[in-house]
Amino acid sequence: IFTFFHWILMLRVFCIILKLTLITICKKRSFFIIEGVSMYLEKTIISTLLTQIDYLSSNDSELIFTYMQEQQKENFQFANASRFVNWWLKLKGEHFTWGLKKERVESFMNEHHFSITKHLDYKKLKKRYLTTYDENEAIAEGENILVLTKN
Repeated sequence: IFTFFHWILMLRVFCIILKLTLITICKKRSFFIIEGVSMYLEKTIISTLLTQIDYLSSNDSELIFTYMQEQQKENFQFANASRFVNWWLKLKGEHFTWGLKKERVESFMNEHHFSITKHLDYKKLKKRYLTTYDENEAIAEGENILVLTKN
């Protein structure tokens, strides 16, 4: 069942594809950001979006892409989320519908003609951005960041 939220996301993806078509009509080197939306979309939509970026942009174009790491079969939620967070997301209709196992990410992106330049999980982000003073602070486990280059 699609909620109003899902229809809005689908419309946003359509608008992104339309913009990509207009902006990169000449297959120029481009920079794309897909952040915080992939977890709400179906795999076919993600694949379509990546295929369009591949088709419309030149080699060496770059993409920043976030995805949820699959914790268990069909479980794309934050690994360290409290019951309250899970309840809140469910109440708001924000059930994550897509993600990847960490060992599957490289092959998935290669299928869409992207190679990984950086793969940042919560451990790398914590080490990179938190100081000694706040190193014991909790950070969400499960949403990872990819820096990709089109092949």
